Amino acid sequence: MKDINLCQIILLDNQSTMSLFCNRQLVTDTHRTMELLILKSNGGSMEVEHVGSIEKRAEIWYSKNAITNILSVKDVMQSNCITYDSYNEAFVIWREKANLPNMIFCMHSSGLHFFDPRKEGFSFVITVEDNMKPFSKQ
Repeated sequence: MKDINLCQIILLDNQSTMSLFCNRQLVTDTHRTMELLILKSNGGSMEVEHVGSIEKRAEIWYSKNAITNILSVKDVMQSNCITYDSYNEAFVIWREKANLPNMIFCMHSSGLHFFDPRKEGFSFVITVEDNMKPFSKQ
């Protein structure tokens, strides 16, 4: 994935047991937690001691030392429906019920599915204006 900046994209991972982000701009309310996560992968071990949130969801892990932003399918399924479109080789996280745009994770030539929030004009930050959209002035 040399053609993509891994810190700027989000990977959807069906084998990950937790969500971990490295891009501080995509995470709100980061803070140190009393619980320490020792992440073990084929790249070695890493201690993670910060959590944050995206879209006011349950806490996700945050470390500036991670190499990319990972959303665990297990975590996403707790609040959103996920489908796979094999014709377009893409996963879709359906978020319309929350008045949010759907997230489409396209397959990279490496086989990983990614979402680039910069190309979609996407933000995990929910504004007062966004919260008011479904309501009339009345």
